[in-house]
Amino acid sequence: MILEIAGRDVEITTGVRFIRELDKRFKLEVENGMMKLGFGLNQVGMDMDMENPNILVDLIECGVAGNKGFKPNTQQIEAFIDQQEDYTELFELFDKEMAESNATKKKWAEIREKTNEN
Repeated sequence: MILEIAGRDVEITTGVRFIRELDKRFKLEVENGMMKLGFGLNQVGMDMDMENPNILVDLIECGVAGNKGFKPNTQQIEAFIDQQEDYTELFELFDKEMAESNATKKKWAEIREKTNEN
């Protein structure tokens, strides 16, 4: 997926690196570091259901983590999101991307199915 951020085309990928970056941000740690559990995609599902624009920053930052070229900074990403008239289109783009990516499609389908049940 390509988004134009700060006047430049930015490739957003939702592969394994994307999942690893999400799990670094959204994890459960138990005392003494004995257990670490990443739940990035699950958190994304909850935040997308609430249409929380903050998750869009995380999705973009994690989606560009593996890029060798231009990586927009947080302020550029926030400005890009603030310029959107309606966040719905961005949420739909990410939903579609995660539903089609080999790395995310199985788990994303499970998350969306559980969300639709509630």
